[in-house]
Amino acid sequence: MSAREVEFGRLITAMVTPFHRDGAGQAVDYEKAARMARILAANGTQTIVVSGTTGESPNLSVEEKLGLFRTVRDAVAGHAKVIAGTGNYSTHESIELTEAVQHAGVADGVLLVVPYYNNPPQEGLYRHFRTIAESTSLPCMVYNVPSRTVRNMDASTTLRLARDVPNIIGIKEASENLDQVAEILAGAPSDFKLWSGNDGDIFPKMAMGGYGVVSVAAHVVGRLIRQMVDATGAGDVREGARLHLHHRRDGAVAARDELDRPPAEGLAVLDHRLESWVAPITTVVLVFFFVLQRFGTGRIGTVFGPVMLLWFLVLGVLGLRQVIQDPSVLAAVNPAYAFAIIASNPLGTFLLLGSVVLVVTGAEALYADIGHFGIGPIRLGWFTVVWPCLLLNYFGQCAWAIANPPVAGLDAEAYKPFYGIVPAPLLVPMIVLATAATIIASQAMVSGVFSMARQAIRLNYLPRLSIVHTSRHAEGQVYIPFLNWAMMAGCLITVFLFRTSTSLAEAYGIAVTAVMAITSLLFTEVAIKSWRW
Repeated sequence: MSAREVEFGRLITAMVTPFHRDGAGQAVDYEKAARMARILAANGTQTIVVSGTTGESPNLSVEEKLGLFRTVRDAVAGHAKVIAGTGNYSTHESIELTEAVQHAGVADGVLLVVPYYNNPPQEGLYRHFRTIAESTSLPCMVYNVPSRTVRNMDASTTLRLARDVPNIIGIKEASENLDQVAEILAGAPSDFKLWSGNDGDIFPKMAMGGYGVVSVAAHVVGRLIRQMVDATGAGDVREGARLHLHHRRDGAVAARDELDRPPAEGLAVLDHRLESWVAPITTVVLVFFFVLQRFGTGRIGTVFGPVMLLWFLVLGVLGLRQVIQDPSVLAAVNPAYAFAIIASNPLGTFLLLGSVVLVVTGAEALYADIGHFGIGPIRLGWFTVVWPCLLLNYFGQCAWAIANPPVAGLDAEAYKPFYGIVPAPLLVPMIVLATAATIIASQAMVSGVFSMARQAIRLNYLPRLSIVHTSRHAEGQVYIPFLNWAMMAGCLITVFLFRTSTSLAEAYGIAVTAVMAITSLLFTEVAIKSWRW
């Protein structure tokens, strides 16, 4: 395969280099760089340029650059290509670093920036790039950025390189001179590609025949830019223009939608120290929750209904917002699709049920807080509020997932459709509301445990435990201290063992399925022996 046959894709991202704040030890934060690279790949980036800006190259040692190249390559292996920024103002130093990159096998190509500071003539630029390219077999992309290097590489020089040097595969053209772009596109060989070097003029350059973009904005709006370059590259100019306007005019909105897709992972990339707060905050909430149990739910129980009503309505509205954008997702109500999945992959479908069962886990807790209302009110609440709102939310998550497909093998923690459909201004309120709804749902389970334990004690199935009545009016509202603290200890142990909801999901699915099986068997025994069914 020749250098120009290597496919780097239409969306290439020039990844920023993360540094440690205090500079202690190693200056480059390699761990954060790896996670950032994985998120870029998960958001549509096809190739990552590492140390590819005029600002980072002078600030990194050769060892740091090679370590950074290796870190990113290992992080996205099989999911995205890597281009190493090896160019600077010195031809000799650029050759040495390029040869080191090829020898170490840490990149699929190199990026060579127009020399800065020494302001060479056009012939000097030609010889500089040609000499470096001829020292390696790696694909080379030249980078013209006159706003930073204060030296523009003329179209004639670019065309000479395109014709004379086979492994110079294309140019990252960051000049705003569209006449120069047109001259390059009109005169270059058909296998020589031009990527826009400015996020603001991707569409105009691609509409003229450019191939794609080397982007910085893709850190934030990667999926939007990927959709735009794919549509324009496929000849759908109208869609490309629409997405271009969205990108330019509504960039802040798009940034919002992208950033809240993986809130936990995104926050960790911005400041990985935030990750360490998840378990402590959860611990505080749990301790507070169980300490309050001895006071009962009589006083605060009146707010449970309004909070849960708000919760379900918000779920429905968020889902509806996505369904409106892609109504085709409603076709999922056709059971033929489910049967097709079962037929194509029976074992995989069976394993998938471990996650599917999580959507009906609440049914096992119905008896705890609303079973005494009777079948009529339960059906009314279910069919008028809970059922339609949940369906809309699940459909909305599906629509979002179709528009934002995950990359296989990358961090599951970085892919959260539930929060992906939440607008950024509502993210914090949504987390607060979700926490409140979770506490209320947990209260139902805790109340259920107390109620069952009380009955078991009366039937001599459990040893006698202290039972405290927390209400003067509701005889069934009780508090059992021993079980309360035992449950708190179990919850805290679970938090520190699993740490994330994704890690807990599989174990939770097994536990819930086991509970369903046990209660179903007990119901069957009662139905046969006592009810004579």
